[in-house]
Amino acid sequence: MSKPQDQQGGHTEPGENEPEPRSQQKLSIYDEDDVPFQDLSQSTVKRCLYLGMGIVAIVITSAFVITVPREIQLPFEYRGGLREVIYQYPEKIYLLKAHIDTGETVSVGTPLATITSEKIVQLIQTIDESRRDLELYQTFQRPVNEKGIELLRIKRAGVENRLQLATKAAQRHQSITTKELQNLRQQAESRRRQYQRNQSLHTKSALSDQALEQSQISLLEAEQLHLLTDRDQHEETMANAKLQESLKNELALLEAQLQNAIIEDKLQAAQTQQRYDLARQRLQRHYGPSKIAANSITLKSSVDGTVSMRIENESEIAPQEYLLRLQAGAGKPYAYAESPSSAIGLVKKGHRVVLRYDAFPHYYYGTMTAEIDTISSSPSAQGQYPIRLSIRELNRLEGKVINGMRGMASITVEEKPIMDYLLRAFLKHTSMD
Repeated sequence: MSKPQDQQGGHTEPGENEPEPRSQQKLSIYDEDDVPFQDLSQSTVKRCLYLGMGIVAIVITSAFVITVPREIQLPFEYRGGLREVIYQYPEKIYLLKAHIDTGETVSVGTPLATITSEKIVQLIQTIDESRRDLELYQTFQRPVNEKGIELLRIKRAGVENRLQLATKAAQRHQSITTKELQNLRQQAESRRRQYQRNQSLHTKSALSDQALEQSQISLLEAEQLHLLTDRDQHEETMANAKLQESLKNELALLEAQLQNAIIEDKLQAAQTQQRYDLARQRLQRHYGPSKIAANSITLKSSVDGTVSMRIENESEIAPQEYLLRLQAGAGKPYAYAESPSSAIGLVKKGHRVVLRYDAFPHYYYGTMTAEIDTISSSPSAQGQYPIRLSIRELNRLEGKVINGMRGMASITVEEKPIMDYLLRAFLKHTSMD
């Protein structure tokens, strides 16, 4: 029997083609550089764990960084392109007479319409009362005040004159008394020397006792006269000082009374004039330039323009209804929105607004950007608060929109991070529990 040969035709050694033991087969399936299955599984788990922690960190950071705006939706009306003056009032008014017609051109000061209302009557009564007070003050009170002020000035001048006279008299008396005291002092010194000589002569029996006694009496009289004069001068000086002090106090009191009278007069004049001016300003602020008549006012145009609309065949105009409208040339575009009482506390001047028009779908034509310009502090008859929106960018809608177009305004009232909303919802849920 021939031996098996290899593919090259060579001979095979005994035992070469015999199978290896099973234990050796299990060990030979790995290469010496292979990683075990168990180590590879642990590395993958760690990588997935790190990746998950990174994603969680990114999500949490984003929740604190990314802000979400809170918006409210309000209907609005576009009123741009033309500078327009609208005459409408929050209370019911009555049209007594119309002085212009639609399409008529007016200038500043042109009478437009004569109207009245309960508020107009009250304001006119206030103006009349303040004007009467002003006239009464100017006619009666002011002359009385001026006479009182003039009387105080005369009294002040009299006291000043008396003070000057008292000062001069004191100075003159002081000068005279000083000279008189000096003479009396010299006279007393002279008599004292004479008395001393007489004493010396009397000692030498050259002078009689009677002559010495007469010399002594003369010395005593001179010294007594000097003392009395000095005392009188001191008392007179004190009396003059008291008189001057009294006159100075009286002068200061009259000066204070005079200043108080002048200030009081100016204060009364300012108060009466201010009440009158404020009453007229209140009327003009509510109704614009006007002329006051008997329980009514005649509105005057504040601009040069054209009457674009005037109410016809109606004598009673409801609150917020247009009485008339004047077009005064080109102006900046703006819009008016109305907010209910539930949302008026959220909107603030300067809030960003996005305007979407019903006639121009925003996904085709885009939107306009605006901001809140003014917010009315009083509601209309329907309970809505008017809001004026200043349009900043017309974008692709420039030249397409016209006055009166309506839409929806999205007002951004606040922007907060996502985490704030999540925590707010969580706290609200826990408080309910």
